[in-house]
Amino acid sequence: MAEREREREREDRFALPTAGGMRGFMPGAGPRSSIVIEKERSKSLWATLKRIWGYLGRERRGLVLVVLFTALSAVFTLTAPYLLGRLIDETIVSHDVDGLIHGCMLLLAVYIAGTAANWLQAYIMAGVSQHTVKRLRFDLFDRLQLLPLRFFDSKTHGELMSRTTNDIDNVSLSLSQSVTQILTSVITLTGSLVLMLRLSLWMTLLTLAMVPIVMAVTGLIAKHTRKHYGGQQRSLGELNGLIEETMAGQKVVKVFRREDWTISEFAAKNRALRDASIRAQVFSGNMGPVMNMINNMTFALIAAVGGVLALNDVITIGVIVSFLGYSRQFSNPINQLANQFNMFQG
Repeated sequence: MAEREREREREDRFALPTAGGMRGFMPGAGPRSSIVIEKERSKSLWATLKRIWGYLGRERRGLVLVVLFTALSAVFTLTAPYLLGRLIDETIVSHDVDGLIHGCMLLLAVYIAGTAANWLQAYIMAGVSQHTVKRLRFDLFDRLQLLPLRFFDSKTHGELMSRTTNDIDNVSLSLSQSVTQILTSVITLTGSLVLMLRLSLWMTLLTLAMVPIVMAVTGLIAKHTRKHYGGQQRSLGELNGLIEETMAGQKVVKVFRREDWTISEFAAKNRALRDASIRAQVFSGNMGPVMNMINNMTFALIAAVGGVLALNDVITIGVIVSFLGYSRQFSNPINQLANQFNMFQG
């Protein structure tokens, strides 16, 4: 009895991460660490992200360069609408051809510099994310070597393989895309808001009116998305488990004539994965169209209000053009943050 209790305690201490969270999987606490790993399961998205950040934080030099190039890209992006508005008011209205040419060249240089900075931060972030996932995968594999046999008896090989491949690939995809996107969105959002306030207070207030609507829609969609993504990952693990066991035990299937049963079981699990994936993708795919509809309505209202103000000589045409550009830059980061939050549910 004492030996059995010690074995159960060992399994609890070195529990494998589950689809709902990363249980007992602390950054920097490999199986040879002196830290005692308690049985724990992440019950929220933020707890899981905090643990992943513990791994990502080791790539400090790469992250500093990513932040630097992200900030440069955002600055160049914010500069373009301002230059465009000045170009309209100071050259097109006054028919200054030479000024128009020089302004267009400067605008082109800003776009090229912004694109180069964006490419560099994406290139560096790809390396950072892969180094992070490499450590994550190694720690997971290292942990598997110390788990008791009773643990492997209760888990299918396909499910464990799904954890070490599909689940970690999802983490890799999120890191490589979401981190830079979130940084860019935060900088662009802040800069656009400041510049819009300088251009027109009333049109800025109109733009800000959409934020509560976007937050409400994002929360509603994400609530359903996370549930269905969890079902998708569970179904994928079950299907991989059946495939692996069938391939490894093909002789047993033939000897006991279980071909028909295996085919029907595969069909059932395959249908379950299909249905779960459809539900997850439908809810996830609704985010973009709904956000675009809200943005287009806001864009039309801003254009109408700006037109009225221009007719009354309150603002110029160039200011309207610049503000429309900044309003688009303000709404795009909100949509991207909503989409990234939605993707994190997966």
